[in-house]
Amino acid sequence: MSNKVKVFLECPASDAGTYERVSVTDGRGGPLQISFRRTICIPDNNQSYSSPPDLEPFPMYSVNESDVNLSKKIVSKGGIFVPMYRKYTRHLEQYNTNHSTERAAM
Repeated sequence: MSNKVKVFLECPASDAGTYERVSVTDGRGGPLQISFRRTICIPDNNQSYSSPPDLEPFPMYSVNESDVNLSKKIVSKGGIFVPMYRKYTRHLEQYNTNHSTERAAM
């Protein structure tokens, strides 16, 4: 039996139309929740650094609900987008069913 994967936005942010997390579930357990977090860049110079600070979540927008001028091809596919400037970097924060948090670099 194949379970259909469902993806939806959660945690509306203070800015209208933006969200802080995306949830993914296949109906077999609790959802995996993902947040893209703003952070600072660290040099890529073969030295070890501690994890950079978590500054705030990047806003996520629904392609179908956004007032940003997107191409018809993108809108027809649906989904979400996360706008960001080149000067920022991000890390991925995952919340699983037992509410533990993991960070992954991107």
